[in-house]
Amino acid sequence: MATRGPGHAFPGDLRHSLLNAALLLIKAGEEPGLRAVARQAGVSPGAPYHHFANKQALLAAVAKEGFTTLNQALDAQTHAHPEDRLRAVAGAYVSFAIAHSGHYRVMFEPQLIDVGDADLESSATQAFQALRTSIAAASGAAGSLQRTLNVWALVHGTVILHLDGMVASLDTSADTTALAKQVGHAALALATAPRDLS
Repeated sequence: MATRGPGHAFPGDLRHSLLNAALLLIKAGEEPGLRAVARQAGVSPGAPYHHFANKQALLAAVAKEGFTTLNQALDAQTHAHPEDRLRAVAGAYVSFAIAHSGHYRVMFEPQLIDVGDADLESSATQAFQALRTSIAAASGAAGSLQRTLNVWALVHGTVILHLDGMVASLDTSADTTALAKQVGHAALALATAPRDLS
């Protein structure tokens, strides 16, 4: 069990401590309810309600934090050649998801979060558009939605297989850097495939 005792709250402000506590519980496979999060952070059971109305609001904040970090990682891929940028964007997506698995699990579990949160929806759209723009530039397909969905399915599916421990069992490189590079190459191949494959 991932519990910390009372009086062992995370450093910094209460909101940040609660978000970190939620992530620890998620990574440990435990339910990140508000009482469990308060216990993990070493604060009173009522403390989370100063920042979050309910569990969905807390997890929406976790997801927003994740999308902010993901968007920063994607935006940092400023390679001059469109094909290099697409490979780097797909690889950065994989690297982010593996390094921030707690965030990633929440980001793509809509039943866990407040899906009416406009800031969250905006952040998620920004990440999707970064992928779509890089695919359009590399493929010349004017931002084809189907090509974007194909590449996203590849990248997301690989990440989930890795996080669930399936990649190593398939005798594929479990090293994050190597996996990110492999996915980048596969994403480019898929994005630039003949039109009838889209």
